[in-house]
Amino acid sequence: MTFRAEIETLIKTRKAGYKEDVNNILSNYGAERETVKEYNGRQLLELLQNADDAQSQQVLIKLDTNQKTLVISNKGKKCNPFSVEGVKSIMYANLSSKSNGRYIGNKGLGFRSIINWANGISILTNNIKLNFSQRSSENIYKDLVVTKEKREEIQEERKLSENEIPMAILAIPEIEKGNNDDWITTVAIQYKENFLDDIKNQIKAIKPEVLLFLNHLQSIEIDIDKEKTILKKPVEEWEIKSFSGEVLEDDKNSKYELKIAYNNQLTNNENNYLFAYFPTKIKIDFPFIVHGTFELDSSRNQLIDNHKNKFIIKKLVAFIIETALNLKQDEVNYQALNFLQYKHKDEVLKGLGFYEEIDKAIKEKEIYPCVDNKYYKKTDIVYSNDFTEFIVKNKFSNNISRLLKFANDRQQTLLGKLRLKGFDSISKNDIEEVNKKIEDSKVRADFIYHLIINKYPKGSPLLTDKNNKLINFDDDIYEPATQYFFIA
Repeated sequence: MTFRAEIETLIKTRKAGYKEDVNNILSNYGAERETVKEYNGRQLLELLQNADDAQSQQVLIKLDTNQKTLVISNKGKKCNPFSVEGVKSIMYANLSSKSNGRYIGNKGLGFRSIINWANGISILTNNIKLNFSQRSSENIYKDLVVTKEKREEIQEERKLSENEIPMAILAIPEIEKGNNDDWITTVAIQYKENFLDDIKNQIKAIKPEVLLFLNHLQSIEIDIDKEKTILKKPVEEWEIKSFSGEVLEDDKNSKYELKIAYNNQLTNNENNYLFAYFPTKIKIDFPFIVHGTFELDSSRNQLIDNHKNKFIIKKLVAFIIETALNLKQDEVNYQALNFLQYKHKDEVLKGLGFYEEIDKAIKEKEIYPCVDNKYYKKTDIVYSNDFTEFIVKNKFSNNISRLLKFANDRQQTLLGKLRLKGFDSISKNDIEEVNKKIEDSKVRADFIYHLIINKYPKGSPLLTDKNNKLINFDDDIYEPATQYFFIA
C-alpha cells in the first residue's frame, strides 16, 4: 500500500469514528484549543525540534511578507520524511509517534503550536501535500454533522459563539499530489497578518546556540523577504562537557543526559535560560549554558515536579562544581570561581536546594587564586587588590601567602559580594617577610603607605638606616640637619 493510500485509509477511519459518536469531534476540538494555548510563543522551536527528530541536518526558514507565508523545510543524508504514524500523531491529539528515547519532542503536540498563526497549513512529504485549514474543517464538520438542527443543538449545548465550528483543524487533512524539490519535508503556513510581529520576533530569537544540544541539525538558513542569514552549530566557539546516567523510576531505569557549554570568556552570550535541547523559561543565568533531558510540562517551558527531575538537578549541581574545579590550572586564575557565579535565583531551582550547593562550593572549595600561585578556600584568603598590585609589581609574590591575585573590574565586582577578609587579616609574619626584602627607598615608602591607609596594627620597624638595615624601636633616629645651628 502506498503512503497516500495509507493516509486515505486513516482519514476514512477517522471520519467513521466521528460519525459514530459526535462527542469525539467535540472532545478533539477542546484538546486542540488547550494545546494551542500552552505552546504559544515557541512555535518555531517546536518545528525545529520536529526537524531534528527526523534526523535533518539542514533547515530553511523562509518568510515572505508579501505572500504572507512562512515555510519551514528540512533535509539531510539520513533525513526521514513523514511516516504514517507521524501523520496520525498530528490527526490524533496526544498520540505521538515519538515514543523512542532518541526523540526530543512530540510531533503531534508541537505541530499544534502553529495553529494560532495559521489560516492554512500544508505538509509536503512523500510526494503528497496534506492541507489543513479552518475552511476545510468547516466543510468536513458539515459533512459529518449533516443536519442544521443538530449543529444548532450542539452550539447551544456547548455555548459556542455564533460562527464557532467545534472541529479540530488538524483532525482530518485534504490530500493532493505534491512536489517538494530537493527538500524531504516542507511545512508551509499561510499566516494571519496580526501574527507577523510574533513570527519575526521568534525568528530573531533563534541564535546559533539553539543548535548546540540537538542530535542532528547542523545549520539553519533564514530567508526574510530574500534577505538571507545562515546559522551554523557553533561547536568551535564552545567547549562542551557531557555527563549521563540512569535514574530509577517505578522499578525501571530511564536515561538522562547533562551538558555544559562554556567559552574562553566565560560568557553565556545572553543564553540565560536552562536548555532542554531548546531554551525553557527557567532562568539560570550562569556564565555558561546548561542542557539537561528534564521532563517538562506541556508548554515545554517549566520543569515538572517529579522524582526524575529532582534527581537530575542534584546531578547537575555536582556536574557544574566538577566542571568548575577542572578549570583550575597550574598558573592559578579566577576561572573556577567565576564559573560558579550566578546573577539570578529561579524559585523552582531554589526550592530544590540548587543554589545552596553552589554557594557551599563557593565557600568551601579551593578555588581562590593567590599571588603565591596556589588555590585556597574562602576562609583562608585575604583580599586587598591595591596591595596585591604592589606585591606583584615589586616581585614579592613568594614572600606572602593567601593574598588574592590582582582582580580586574569584573572580578572586583564579584569579589565585592563575597565578604572576604581584608588587609588587616594579613599575617604579621608575611608583612615582616616583605618588609625585610625591600631594598629601594621608594618601594619602602609605597609599602608604608599601604600599611597606613589600611590601618595595619603597629608592631614592626619600618625605617632603615643608610645601609638599608631596619632600625629597631629602641634606637634613636637623627635626621640630617636642614640648617646650621649652635647649642649654647
